[in-house]
Amino acid sequence: MSDDYKQELQDINKKITQAKVQVKQGFLAKLLSQKKNSEGSEINTSFYETSDEKLLEQCFDGEKTYFAVYDKITEEITYQDQYDDNGIIIKPLMCEEVLKEHIKLPSKAEDYKNEKELDLEISHFIDNWLDIDSKYKRFAIYNIRKSWVYDRFHSLNYLRALGDYGTGKSRFDDTIGYIHYKPIATSGALTSAVLFRIIEKWKGTLIIDEADFKNTDESQDVVKIINQGYEKGRPVMRVDKDDHNKIDFFEVYCPKVISTRKEFEDKATESRCMTEVMRQTNRKDIPPNLTAGFWKETRIIRNKLLLWRFRNYNKIDADAGQNVDLGDIEPRLRQINVGFVALFMNDSEALEDFKKFLQNYSKELIDSRAETIEGRIVKAICGIIIEERDLTAKNIIQQAELKDKNGNLWESRSISSKMKGLGFPIAKTQRVYEGTAKVYPYIKENILMLAKKYLSDVELLEKIKEKCYDVTDVTNVTESVGNVSLDQFDTSRRIHNNGNIGNTVTDYSENINKNLPSFFSNYPDMECPITEFINNFSQDTLAKALQNGEVCESKAGYIRLNL
Repeated sequence: MSDDYKQELQDINKKITQAKVQVKQGFLAKLLSQKKNSEGSEINTSFYETSDEKLLEQCFDGEKTYFAVYDKITEEITYQDQYDDNGIIIKPLMCEEVLKEHIKLPSKAEDYKNEKELDLEISHFIDNWLDIDSKYKRFAIYNIRKSWVYDRFHSLNYLRALGDYGTGKSRFDDTIGYIHYKPIATSGALTSAVLFRIIEKWKGTLIIDEADFKNTDESQDVVKIINQGYEKGRPVMRVDKDDHNKIDFFEVYCPKVISTRKEFEDKATESRCMTEVMRQTNRKDIPPNLTAGFWKETRIIRNKLLLWRFRNYNKIDADAGQNVDLGDIEPRLRQINVGFVALFMNDSEALEDFKKFLQNYSKELIDSRAETIEGRIVKAICGIIIEERDLTAKNIIQQAELKDKNGNLWESRSISSKMKGLGFPIAKTQRVYEGTAKVYPYIKENILMLAKKYLSDVELLEKIKEKCYDVTDVTNVTESVGNVSLDQFDTSRRIHNNGNIGNTVTDYSENINKNLPSFFSNYPDMECPITEFINNFSQDTLAKALQNGEVCESKAGYIRLNL
């Protein structure tokens, strides 16, 4: 090996070490391939961004595979079996999934009139083969386009069809999934090892049919891949089977189209899905089976979307939506959808249509949650607070009418895990009127967050907002909650402003600029309990940070730093 090449490898290793997240896919692939290949003369990949301003995308015409080569400067397209990038030979992947077309690739870059005409063509295609809500279909079209430039964004949402047998879930996967970027069809009967390797290899769209995983270790690993794959920089780590001292990192960030019969038990998985509830269609014009015409249409659309990817790849500003007001929607819904704004920067009508969809979808999520056990508990808690009664397990159970299968009210201990999941600390024994009872302490900011997340009753929501209007107030509780030292809870249910709590820092601008990033870095996923945040800073800082978007609610009782 020559000294020049040794020096080149050293430089590449240095660049890889310094790289954090949000590195261009093509650039990263080139560096990794150069490092792994001892000769440094050949790279096999399906996408590559060259050093001379060209984009390479793998195509397949049913017989042979090759690259569509797009010149970013001249916008010219050529087709080549391989590409020489300064002495490094770039070759397309040739393997079983290509030959058997288990991964659907375009055959060429095909022209289209304009984006609206392209969207209309996709809309007609979906209508011809699938029966879904027109508003969700519009969102699905946006998601299809976004998938073709997903590697330019920081986070993604997943399209999910939810319904019983015979409601069209598989047709949803086929119709919508096969016009996403490099779709790879799988089923629920898969292993995590297969998943993260196929994602790492192709960096395309994963289609998972019947993703109702059983409660096994293998299934839990698959769920983790789905959970981590919505955001860049969250690799799956595995011990190398040949060298137990070596850790392999697999990037699982990619678009996903999923179908399930039931909601995911894991709330994090559920929160990453934009769901269409499927119902058996009455339409007679939808073909019962996929025909040769279906596959021809999907290829034509993929060809046109390939050209759309070429034209827009370097125009995408992933941060374009950070300062756009998407309305009163949930933080998680905003996080996974804010990137769409980059698609509408020159189309105000489409942006307004998208914002309305998100606001309606957010309301539907709240309506759905209100019917869950957690929703009933939150509604009961708000009613008790408004009536200024003791927040005890017995009162909550009675107010929510929580009963077992025999029709008997729950035992008090049965609600403890639900309260913990909602962010409440352990109930504390205290004097209540002439006796004692275990009362749940709470922070009004947390109650407001829960109310917005679970209450579909508008009147009740307004009443709890009035009750907790000053979000810097804290209820009186018995003793220390976690690391937060609060005042004693008295029987009058008096609410007052305690000011700063614990070792607080009151300079808001200094907190944001200096203290918050280092504070959150001590917690997994930059996420910490609200009570611990208040202990280290102040409730005023929390309120301002939430208002300005520096932090957001990640789940009940927890907040996360917005990177």
